[in-house]
Amino acid sequence: MWREFIKNYLDFSRRERRGIYILLACIVVCYLLPYCLPAPDFPDIKTALLFPENAVAAGKRNTVKSTSPATYFFFDPNTLPLQGFLDLGIREKTALTIIHYREKGGHFRQPADLAKIYGLPAAQAAALAPYVRIGATVSKGDGRPAANAGAAEKRNSVDTARFSHSGFHRDSLVFKRKTYVMTDINQADSVAWMQLPGIGPGFAGRITRFRDRLGGFYSVRQVGETYGLPDSTFKKIEPFLQLHETSLKKIDLNQADEKTLGAHPYIRYSLAKLITRYRNSHGPFTEVTGLRQIAVINDSVYQRIAPYLTITPKP
Repeated sequence: MWREFIKNYLDFSRRERRGIYILLACIVVCYLLPYCLPAPDFPDIKTALLFPENAVAAGKRNTVKSTSPATYFFFDPNTLPLQGFLDLGIREKTALTIIHYREKGGHFRQPADLAKIYGLPAAQAAALAPYVRIGATVSKGDGRPAANAGAAEKRNSVDTARFSHSGFHRDSLVFKRKTYVMTDINQADSVAWMQLPGIGPGFAGRITRFRDRLGGFYSVRQVGETYGLPDSTFKKIEPFLQLHETSLKKIDLNQADEKTLGAHPYIRYSLAKLITRYRNSHGPFTEVTGLRQIAVINDSVYQRIAPYLTITPKP
C-alpha cells in the first residue's frame, strides 16, 4: 500500500524533477543574496533614542543643505513677478502655476486665496498670508514689519539703482486688469476666440469647427455645447459673447440625402435615416413642420433642428 502511495504521489517524471531542482536553486539564491549585497545605510536607531538632540541637529543640517532660506516681505499676489515668488521660498513649479493662473484671468481677492493654489502647502500659505497686500502699494509705514526686512530693503535698493541707471523706474510700472472685448459668435475667428479667458488654440479651433458643422449659431448658449468645453469656462466667456445677426447655412429637407443630413451635429445618421425613410414613404415635405409627424421628433428635437432646415419651393 505504501509503495503504491509513494509511486502515485512521490514519483516524479524527468521534467518535474528538473522543475523541482530549479525551484530549490531559486530558493537558495534568494536566501544567500542578502549576505552577498552590501548592507543599506540605516540610521542608528539606538543612538537616535539615546541622544535625540543629535538626531534633531543632523536633520536640521540636512534641511539647510536642501532648501534655501525664504525672505518674507509684503507683496501683492496679483502683480508679483516670478522671481518674487521664488524669493518668498515658493517652489518654481508652484510659482509658475500662480503665474499661469493669473494669465488665464485668475485673481486673488483675499490672503486666504493662496491656500487654493495647487502645490502650495497649507503651512506655507498660512505663513505667507500676513504679508499679502492686495490692491495696495506696500510702504515702510505699513505698521507691520516683515521678517528679514533689512535684506529685502537692501535688495530693493540694489534693484532700484540698477533700473534707475538704465533709465527705468519701478514707479512707472502700471498693472492693469485685462479687459475683454465683446465677441460676435458667428463672425469671430480662432484668434478672436483666444482673446477670451480660458480659451486657447485647442478650444478656439473646436468652437469654430463646431460652428461650421452646424451652419452657424442661432443662440449664445450653443457655444457651451462645444465638445470638451467645461461649463466653468463657458460661464467665464458668456458675458463677452454676442450675436448680431443670425445667418445660418440651411439644408433643403427634400433634396438632401441621408449622408448630408447625418453630417449635421444635431441630426446625426440615425435620425437622418428615419427622415429619408419617411420622405420616401410619404413623398416630399411641404413644410418643415412636417417633421413633427415622425414619432421620435418631439418638440425639443424639432426646435433644435428646425432653424437649420428649409424647403425650396418648386418653380
